[in-house]
Amino acid sequence: MTWSDLRAFVEHLPMTSHFWRKEEPEQAKLIAWVEGLATPHVAVVGELYDLVERHVFPTAGAEPILQRMQQRALDNLRQTQGEAKPAEPVKPARRRKSAAEIRAQLERAHH
Repeated sequence: MTWSDLRAFVEHLPMTSHFWRKEEPEQAKLIAWVEGLATPHVAVVGELYDLVERHVFPTAGAEPILQRMQQRALDNLRQTQGEAKPAEPVKPARRRKSAAEIRAQLERAHH
């Protein structure tokens, strides 16, 4: 293999290869994580979550879980990068709806 062949070979290695994990470990970890999101299993779970969020959460009065998870991930990222974590607002305790209240809300929505 000539030097130019070796150089071309290395330049076209996937960023998750052993070579790039050794050379650029942080970038390789990030890319591996993003590639993990592109699996069929994750796509199915994402579709199921979207269905639940669209049809169940609004009628049950629940907060979107994904938004809370996203905020926690951003806060954790800020902490690891040395940024100060913003103070979390204090939320009042949410009263859970009774089965009768949920049925009444569903009835109103369908009429």
